[in-house]
Amino acid sequence: MSDYFPAEIHVGGPIPGAILPELIRAVCAEGASMDTYDGPQATGDRLQTAIREGAVLDLYDVQAPYGQFDHLEGFLVERGIHFDRHSDAYCEYNAENVYYRGCGEPLVMLADQNGNSLVRCQDVLEILEGRHADDRARLKAVRDLVAPPQVTPLEPIRFV
Repeated sequence: MSDYFPAEIHVGGPIPGAILPELIRAVCAEGASMDTYDGPQATGDRLQTAIREGAVLDLYDVQAPYGQFDHLEGFLVERGIHFDRHSDAYCEYNAENVYYRGCGEPLVMLADQNGNSLVRCQDVLEILEGRHADDRARLKAVRDLVAPPQVTPLEPIRFV
C-alpha cells in the first residue's frame, strides 16, 4: 500500500517534436493537474496547447504515490527531457527536490516544505575538515554540494 502526498513536477528544455503525443499520454496517465494541487486532471488538448506555447509545463498532484510521478519521470529520463520535481514531507518521508537536465541520473536533494534544497551539516563539516585538500578545493567541494552544477534554472519547452 502506498503513501500519497503532494508533489509537483515542472517539465522544460529541449523536446523532440516527434514525441509530443507520447509525452501528452504520459502526462495524462499520471492524472496530474495543470492548475493547482487539487485541480482538475490535465486534458490532452490543454497539455498540447501549453506545450506548444513554449512555457515550462507545471503539473501538480495532491495525492502522488510517495510524492513521485514514477511513470512520467521514467519517461522523461528515458528521452532526456528536463524536469524538476518537489515532494512535500509526509510522516517518515523527507521533502525532496529532484533535478534532471537530460543526461545521467536525476539529482535528488533534501528540501524544506517551501522547495528550498537542503544539505546535511555533516557533509559540509566533512568537506571543511578534509585533511588532503587545499582551501580552494574544499571551497569548491562545498559550493558543488550546496549548488550542484545540475541545478540550473529550468528553461521553457522548445522543440528540437
